[in-house]
Amino acid sequence: MAFYLPGKVPSYLIRLSHNYATDSSNAQLKSVLDSARVFVAEGVDYDNYNGGMDGHGVILFLPLEILGPITPQDQKRLVDRLSTDLRAVAGNAPGEFLSYIQFELNDDNDESFKKSFPISRRPQLAPDSLNIWKPDMIRVFVTHRDQYKATARELADALEPFGFTCFVAHDTITPMAEWRLEIMKGLQTMDILLVFLTDDFHDSIWTDQEVGFALGDAKPVIPVKLGTKDPQGFISHLQALNGAIDDPKGTAELLVPVLADAAKSKDRIQTAVVRAFTESPDWGETTKRFNRMKKLIEVLTDKELQMIVDAYAKNDQLHGASYLNNNHARLKNFLANATGKTFRIEGNKVVSEKNEEKIPF
Repeated sequence: MAFYLPGKVPSYLIRLSHNYATDSSNAQLKSVLDSARVFVAEGVDYDNYNGGMDGHGVILFLPLEILGPITPQDQKRLVDRLSTDLRAVAGNAPGEFLSYIQFELNDDNDESFKKSFPISRRPQLAPDSLNIWKPDMIRVFVTHRDQYKATARELADALEPFGFTCFVAHDTITPMAEWRLEIMKGLQTMDILLVFLTDDFHDSIWTDQEVGFALGDAKPVIPVKLGTKDPQGFISHLQALNGAIDDPKGTAELLVPVLADAAKSKDRIQTAVVRAFTESPDWGETTKRFNRMKKLIEVLTDKELQMIVDAYAKNDQLHGASYLNNNHARLKNFLANATGKTFRIEGNKVVSEKNEEKIPF
């Protein structure tokens, strides 16, 4: 029996991938679809409704670097959302319906995997596997003219305490890496493109091509005006933020709310702020980053709590900071308020008093 829906599922998934690209809060769903191989199990279900309907199963095979970090709870959430969206796109096909979606690990011995095929023609990169980005932060590609590389790096460094990890070519590229390939990796995995808009910016074909890549991939483009000229070409309609080339730290502070708004994901921003706190390089930064985290966060996820606990044990700029652990007990009180649990601090360890166990629990 010839079915209609199985042959249409790949095109439906490609459409959803493009839909998800317009909102960075759907980045994980897009990553799943762009890296998946799809197999449709035909006629695995049957429903007597409306004279009888055949149901099909959709299996998405994923590489370990994509499926591995997805928790069982996240997987359920992603599958539920994808099931709802896929059925909405598919509409009502006479006599057929989509019964289920499931995620599976790539397996060369699985007969269904052998019959599967990639949804996307472009291999999907796992951002956290690249040394150009710091994990769990909002990824910002800074496009700039070469002569301003040092100032662009100062701006990037000033953004990091706020939860942004920045790619500044050629500064970010490791020695001996083929620079064009590394730049492409940065462009493919960035969340936001930041235009370091000096008066000579549009004189370079490279910077204009990087802008074009971001626009073609539906990534937010944020121009920061550091000279007298406004954005040109396809970004001429964008309002540039006025910065000061001799004040990268001040410019970074102006950019933070703009970049946070462009990221469109409160959850990711929260995790990025936690990550920035865990990587504090000195006691002064620990105070600033803790206060920023405390102001932003009301509820910590289990992952974020574990990030803090692990970092507290390893980073002496955290467990050695009296601001966190003096008689005000700021860290302990913050963790209690943000998790509903009770903690105590023992040296460089965070202990859950409820279970009398050291985290992880």
